[in-house]
Amino acid sequence: VIELETAGTKTDDPDDRPAVTADPDDDYLVSLAIAAQADALISGDRHLTTLVKPAVPVLTPRAFLNQLTPQTGR
Repeated sequence: VIELETAGTKTDDPDDRPAVTADPDDDYLVSLAIAAQADALISGDRHLTTLVKPAVPVLTPRAFLNQLTPQTGR
């Protein structure tokens, strides 16, 4: 298992936080993912998982784990 601190990239919160979600408290996550040029945003929050055409793909934790682990046909 790779530790997030070793494999991750630290990015400061961006100043610009455009309103893109139904919950204004979640907008910073989208802005941060964009600023960090993230491949995906991992969240179970429905305000994020239900975004239409998000700037960064939003995956639930289960969907993310499914991409990491090979399927065994179960």
